[in-house]
Amino acid sequence: MKGRSLGTAGTDRRSAFTLIELMVVVAIIAMLGAMLLPSLLAVREAARSAVCKYNLKGIGAGLVMYQSANNGFVVPSYNMTGTSSPTDPDLALDGWATLMDQEGDVGATRTNTNNIYGCPDMENIDGWLAGNTGATDATARGYMEWPSYSNGKQNIATTIPARGLNKIIRVGYWINADNPIGTVKTVVPNVYYTSSVGYGTSGTGFMTPTSSTAFTKPSSLLVLADGIYAGRQAQSRLGDQYHRIGYRHKGLGLQTLTNVAYADGHADSIDSSVMPRAKTDDAYVGNITFYANPQAAKTNGW
Repeated sequence: MKGRSLGTAGTDRRSAFTLIELMVVVAIIAMLGAMLLPSLLAVREAARSAVCKYNLKGIGAGLVMYQSANNGFVVPSYNMTGTSSPTDPDLALDGWATLMDQEGDVGATRTNTNNIYGCPDMENIDGWLAGNTGATDATARGYMEWPSYSNGKQNIATTIPARGLNKIIRVGYWINADNPIGTVKTVVPNVYYTSSVGYGTSGTGFMTPTSSTAFTKPSSLLVLADGIYAGRQAQSRLGDQYHRIGYRHKGLGLQTLTNVAYADGHADSIDSSVMPRAKTDDAYVGNITFYANPQAAKTNGW
């Protein structure tokens, strides 16, 4: 009977990995994974931030379209009557995004996803439910829903059929507006990008839509940012109590960033440490400002 020689059998024999070799392979794979994970996370974060910036650029372009269709006047942050927040749902604040949607400039939905008014890193938090953001940074990273009215305890989203506003819109972006609800102040037009149109009294005057002709440098005038609602330009940095700008993104150096849009329609990212503060000497940081006319604002005592 023929058979294989011992030499042939030895050549065909396959040796298995030893336990130590397997452990070394697993360790190498784990090390490579640990090395690659931060890069993968950074790529993912950069992609989400890019979507946010793309959203803001699209909304910024819509704001410019709104101005063109309305004789150069900027969309109101909302329309109101008097100095107090309306408690009647029929007098609810309509909201700038609602007005943009109504006019067909930039459509929107009541969702966190597939919604141009929602940043991909937006927290699933109704950040304006209590009527303020308080001291919690996460609240400003949430959203607000428009139209909205106050029942004295909470802000409640509602439709306003009488004004043709039959849709509630979820918004995760802050708008640079003169927003003095709950106060009594003399009305000065064209201070910030937009205003609470209708605010005021017969003694102090009433806010009217802002004219884009007041913008001394549109490419520097900050209009939108990650965040909710409007106003509080003097409390604009991460860690400020009641700040309404949400710093949702991380840069390559792990600095905290917010995405923004400017009056000329372009978008960018700003480090939290260089965000301007209104009514202070750093109200014009580098090439960024909250004021339609910074020099006039400073001359008039902010």
